[in-house]
Amino acid sequence: MIAEDVFTILFAVTCFVAISETLLITYWNRFYFELGIPIFKYSAKYDPNTIKIKEERLNKIEDNKSLAKIDFRKYSENVFMFRESYSQKSKNTRGGYTLLVRGMLYIDDEDCQITVYGILNTYPILFLIFSAFYAFSDSIYGISFFIFVLGFEVLVYFIQLKRYKSIARRVALIQKEN
Repeated sequence: MIAEDVFTILFAVTCFVAISETLLITYWNRFYFELGIPIFKYSAKYDPNTIKIKEERLNKIEDNKSLAKIDFRKYSENVFMFRESYSQKSKNTRGGYTLLVRGMLYIDDEDCQITVYGILNTYPILFLIFSAFYAFSDSIYGISFFIFVLGFEVLVYFIQLKRYKSIARRVALIQKEN
């Protein structure tokens, strides 16, 4: 198999996985949300003398206005899935984008703790492999492309890490406010 064939196959697989994952995330596929590699975990304590969190209240959490809004969906009694918004239903909703990480939020009533897990999507890894393969094709453009992709993915990861940590802290504060 020649390099162009491998490149074409990697490109096709990467595109297929990216589209598939985006659809699974957009349509809140329950099985897919908990499946994957957790790449970070953050916990925050909350006041035990409070009421239970509802999905409607989570979806009112305000975040950085320049980034996509965070959407929540109930998974089970004390577990919620979340991701950046893909919709633009109103003037206040910022448009979404394809993300590197999706999240799960767990509320542990026994330990009075809220835990957020960031679960890595597969396509960023495949896109990094694809760009690395392109970089090693003896092209200065390939190396530049790989460095750009790597830098972009690292930047988005740290933005999402900060946002997801903020979610756990904000949910803990919501519980104290009620």
